[in-house]
Amino acid sequence: MGQWGKFFTFVGGLIATSLPITGFYIWWGRRRKHKKRPTQRKRQALNTTADTLTHPGV
Repeated sequence: MGQWGKFFTFVGGLIATSLPITGFYIWWGRRRKHKKRPTQRKRQALNTTADTLTHPGV
């Protein structure tokens, strides 16, 4: 194995090592980003309930 073969083996090893690390980083970012937000219908129901509680009879 010549100098180029060692170089390409080294680069391939770096890429193979970085894949699980970057995959974990992407997974962790998605996990933190997705906080459970109410759906549009639930938000409307919550707003209607809040309006009813603050302004009864309106």
